[in-house]
Amino acid sequence: MNLKTRKISLSILDSVFSSNLFVDTLLSNKLSSYTLSSSETKFITNLVYGTIRLMGKNDFILSNLYHGDYSKLNNKIKNILRFSIYQIDNVNSSPDYATLQSSVDLAKRVIYGQHKLVNAMLRKYIDRQNDLKPFGAKAR
Repeated sequence: MNLKTRKISLSILDSVFSSNLFVDTLLSNKLSSYTLSSSETKFITNLVYGTIRLMGKNDFILSNLYHGDYSKLNNKIKNILRFSIYQIDNVNSSPDYATLQSSVDLAKRVIYGQHKLVNAMLRKYIDRQNDLKPFGAKAR
């Protein structure tokens, strides 16, 4: 999907993790404030719910890829990395390289300078994804 849908997804995830509101409420409020096609709405909903559902697993993977204290990494960058990994593993709408490029483009707009970190970590993940998959998971 386009950069707009990923930016909206990031905004929703940032709001979910910084407030005490339920994701359903935030998602419906955000989505109603934009003019989106049904496919864009489905994509955002899938990306947000899937990222939240698999956050623990993806944080574990990302903390092993990151050279430093992952807990101190900027939350916006964490969310971009989280939903990028979710999209690479679970959403077949775009190839891995396209997900990587759109994530880097979003990181440039959100926190310039951190896009290199997003690029490096996602490239490393894509290179190692078969080694990092849980036992029994299908290889791509």
